[in-house]
Amino acid sequence: MADYHSILSGAVRGLDPNTPAARRRLYERARSVLISEMESADPPIPRSEIIIAHVALDTAIAQVEAAAALAALETSIEHVDRDGAPTLPVTAIEHVEERGRPYQCGQPKPVAPASLIPTRASKPCPPSAHLPMTTRKK
Repeated sequence: MADYHSILSGAVRGLDPNTPAARRRLYERARSVLISEMESADPPIPRSEIIIAHVALDTAIAQVEAAAALAALETSIEHVDRDGAPTLPVTAIEHVEERGRPYQCGQPKPVAPASLIPTRASKPCPPSAHLPMTTRKK
């Protein structure tokens, strides 16, 4: 089986500009080429092998896209140094370490007003209430 990860990584590095839209076009082209070549092979390739290759390609795409997302995150995290000059941490982990703690959000907001949230369970229905009309006792 082909090493889709290496092939895609090299192709993504060669993109100019390397944008999410350009990567999506590259991935769609890779999918269409893979499927068309495998389906038109002579002798025919079993459908199960085509599916396995498609899943392997999708896995490689997910890995390459995760690496691209991490690289974008690492270059976009800015903070202000003590002297007021903006700097970029080397990694997102370094950003967390410099702050001394991970990002923490406040208390979650309630999803409904307290007046709508029941304080105790309602009285359960009798089991016969869930039976179809034809099986209930009259």
